[in-house]
Amino acid sequence: MSTNNHLNHSLILTVLLLIAFATKSEQSKQIPALYVFGDSLVDSGNNHYVPGEDLQNFFPYGIDFGTPTGRCTNGKTVADFLAIYLGLPFAPAYLGLSSKGKRVITTGINYASAGSGILPDTNNKTSFIMDEQIRGFERTVKGILPKGLGEEAVEKHVSESLFLVSSGVNDHFKNRTFRGSRKFASYLINEFKIRLQILHSLGARKFFVNNVPPAGCFPSISLHSKPIGIVEATKPCCPRSINGDLACRPYSDFCANRNTYLFFDDHPTERANQIYAIKCFIDHSICTPRINIRHFL
Repeated sequence: MSTNNHLNHSLILTVLLLIAFATKSEQSKQIPALYVFGDSLVDSGNNHYVPGEDLQNFFPYGIDFGTPTGRCTNGKTVADFLAIYLGLPFAPAYLGLSSKGKRVITTGINYASAGSGILPDTNNKTSFIMDEQIRGFERTVKGILPKGLGEEAVEKHVSESLFLVSSGVNDHFKNRTFRGSRKFASYLINEFKIRLQILHSLGARKFFVNNVPPAGCFPSISLHSKPIGIVEATKPCCPRSINGDLACRPYSDFCANRNTYLFFDDHPTERANQIYAIKCFIDHSICTPRINIRHFL
């Protein structure tokens, strides 16, 4: 893999420390809502409403969802599987909700935007950046949730909700050039911590912070070994080659056996997202601290 192991391990160890913000829930408590922040790995359609080219609003994106939704894969994301395991509806895209829609949604909202990063200068012309995502949540807490739940119930609702934050990949690639280093990683983690502290100040207490994935494994960067259960980890499903920019075009030729592919384009397939979610949220074999998702139920 082209990403330095020491950089990835540094991110893992440091980001996991941020989970110390989270307080342990009582075994009997149900998670009332899922709030999602981050980039294309968890975007559920916010990029339909910001300028840019990567809208994913055409087939074969969403082919296993039944319709294109703005998700950067063939079906569900990790955030969607987490919602399923929590017994919650999929968190709708914040920018796609009407004023009335925002008032009646009390089970969570997705603020994530494809292309966004932790830093303000990461694709800030073509995505809903992290700072804007957090400001959107602040408006939700201070001006929207009180109308749907009542002023007195908001603090309890937010403190018992789960916050999925998945960001950092795009910060490492400025103008498609990798700019990672130990110094940059430390700087980025500190910036990440500042933003998580803002969420904490707004009442968030339960966090799932997704680590930066091994970017050297992306089909557009290098070939790599095949993980268990996935047959094709070298080529993306759409387009069906590793040439060009790996952009899946409207009605592009795509693989029929998507459950055997690790990547849909440069993003994981629905099956890869499901495997990750099971190993992290159900059998807790790859995420730390090793708290089974049932701990929150």
